[in-house]
Amino acid sequence: MSAPGSRSRFTRPGALPEHLPRSLLTLVLVLVLSSAQPLAGAIQQASPDSRTDEVTPDTAVATAAVPDTLRPPARPPFDAIDAIELPFRVVLWPVTVVLDGVFLLAERLTLPSRPSIFVRAFRSMQAARVYPGVGSIGRRSGLSAKMDVLSFEPFFLQTGISVRGSQRHRAGLSFGNPRTRFEASYGFHRDAAVRFWGVGGTTPETARAEYLRDRQEIGVRGRIQVSRRVDLGGSVLYEDNRVDRALGSEVGPPDLFDPVPYGFLERTRFVRFDASVGLDLTHRRAFQVRGASLRVGATLFRGVNGTETDFHRFGADLSGFLPLNRRQLLAIRAFAELNRLDDGPDIPFFHLASVGSTTGLRGFSSDRFTDTDSFGVMSEWRWEIWRDLHERSRSEFFLFFDTAGVGPGLSNITTSDVRFSWGLGMRLLTLQRYIGHWYLGFSEEGTRFRIDNNVIF
Repeated sequence: MSAPGSRSRFTRPGALPEHLPRSLLTLVLVLVLSSAQPLAGAIQQASPDSRTDEVTPDTAVATAAVPDTLRPPARPPFDAIDAIELPFRVVLWPVTVVLDGVFLLAERLTLPSRPSIFVRAFRSMQAARVYPGVGSIGRRSGLSAKMDVLSFEPFFLQTGISVRGSQRHRAGLSFGNPRTRFEASYGFHRDAAVRFWGVGGTTPETARAEYLRDRQEIGVRGRIQVSRRVDLGGSVLYEDNRVDRALGSEVGPPDLFDPVPYGFLERTRFVRFDASVGLDLTHRRAFQVRGASLRVGATLFRGVNGTETDFHRFGADLSGFLPLNRRQLLAIRAFAELNRLDDGPDIPFFHLASVGSTTGLRGFSSDRFTDTDSFGVMSEWRWEIWRDLHERSRSEFFLFFDTAGVGPGLSNITTSDVRFSWGLGMRLLTLQRYIGHWYLGFSEEGTRFRIDNNVIF
């Protein structure tokens, strides 16, 4: 027991010493105030290399400069705006769902879809330097599918077949650069349904036969760009020709013509020498071609392997382009061809000069008039009717007027041998290449419509 008047070292359970309440209360009050109301600017920004959370006097001074306005605002208390917004959200929720669905569907429909298998195959072929195409492969070939294979340069392969049975196949080696090019190749070309109206400038349109011609060629070709304006071309070829009735036709040249044209019943073989020179004085301003160009050439045929015919040919082609303004242009082309027999029975009828369709007289059939010599003039008024915003392609409308004739010699062509045609058309082209054209031609023998991707002039 303790003495009276003295304090015991022990208190009753759960009771605090008398000296603790005041100190403990002070400590709790300091902790509460420091957590609820931090000092302004007492924001610690520890560096990445800092290993302590201690706030130094320098850090306190630096952080004290941070303004209070950079602190995120406190969330405002629930007010009248929230009370009004809640019913609207509840009422408009179905409308929001519907609109979200509409927008999602529109997004799916407008997103670019994956290219089709045909587009992917076409791109893969182009990446492999295999170029498919559609167009013409020869005289009256009709719609044709063709392909150029350049994957294994210097080797190349060209092949094509048409709905009328015409064929074109060439393979060989090609060397050079844009200024000089040489080629050694073998080719087989079939014209399956060529028409023939006889020889002369006054043959009737009803006397028409069809024939098939198979031609094989093997030899070398070359082209040299002497300067920016002048180029030279030449070739040495062995040519083998066979002629027969057209596929599916019961009327051939022997049924309509007496005597039978030379070259139909005979198989003809020639060694052929070609030489040409071109002078190009044209220049481009955007899509318009301006100036003039001229090409002249000569070909020598010498019969071999039993062919007794020898002959030669001269040809010239002149084109001129005169702009009227930025959108209009006058274009004119003049051409002539002369064939002369050197020895033998005659010139094969398929090697004679002819006019008709894109070779002059667009209102007539292809190769409508045939004889030893020919001449013609083709003229156009061209008017640009559309150009894309990036000026990469355009479409132009044109009116044309053609005149041409054939005869046994240029001096022997009379007014009755000369024909006329006129018409209208449209062509599409880019700055890099010619896309194609269509035209509607009129003449004394009716109307002709043609779609083609070959340049007329």
